[in-house]
Amino acid sequence: MDFRVKLSLLNVGSWSIFFIVFCIAFFSSTQPEVLPLSNYRTTTAIIFAIANIVNLIILYVMKKSERTDERNLKIEAISAVITMVIMMILFFLASMILYIINVDSGTAPVSWFWFLAYGSIFSVFILFNLSYVIISYKGFKYES
Repeated sequence: MDFRVKLSLLNVGSWSIFFIVFCIAFFSSTQPEVLPLSNYRTTTAIIFAIANIVNLIILYVMKKSERTDERNLKIEAISAVITMVIMMILFFLASMILYIINVDSGTAPVSWFWFLAYGSIFSVFILFNLSYVIISYKGFKYES
């Protein structure tokens, strides 16, 4: 396992943990005494800021200690395409589910759009790093 794959796994783990914390903060926002901050939007912004700082540290370590070669660029490109397609499908399905659930009332709850927006960002980072790990192990016939 090379260094970049290890850092991608670390990134998957950290973004997954922050996504779980985000979900807990979102779903327990109806009970303000549970959260340190009673407003889930403020809590979400803090969680997201910490997740991005951790991500920047990981990217800095990755860029400082490893050179980028053609193979890494090819894996990143394939990972980006896979992430884009999966996110389009997930975002479309989530939007349609929100529509179907709320079509009778004529409006959708704003908080779910907040969850969809932040959740999609967390999902992009998780999917991109996870697909990088999977593609680097599976290979793409570049070596032969």
